Order: sequence, then C-alpha cells, then structure tokens
Amino acid sequence: MSEAKTQIESIRKWVVEHKLRTVGCLWLSGISGSIAYNWSRPNMKTSVKIIHARFGSYNFLSFRILFLT
Repeated sequence: MSEAKTQIESIRKWVVEHKLRTVGCLWLSGISGSIAYNWSRPNMKTSVKIIHARFGSYNFLSFRILFLT
C-alpha cells in the first residue's frame, strides 16, 4: 500500500513541476479524441466538426484540471 502511495505522490510531484506540459498534453488528448469522435459523424461540415471538437476538448480539459488540482 505504501508503494502505491509513493507512486501517486511521485506522479503528483511531476505534475506540479511540469504544469504547462501537463495541461498541454491533456488539451492535445482532448482535442484528438474530440476530432476523432466528430469525424465519425457523417452529416456535418468540416468547419462545424472542428468547432465542436474544440468545445469538447475545452470541456475535457476543464474536467481534468478540476481533478488534478
């Protein structure tokens, strides 16, 4: 149990030291997932798909930041 606690503490320490990199990676994973999801929906224009993907990634990032801090 203490080993798992130590690993969680080391991950948390890395996130605190590399906040900008962490936020950037989370944003990139959110936008990638949103674009992949929106491209699977056939009856939308490309510009609408990109806009929806951006909104989805911002929501994803906001949700993740709430639980990281």
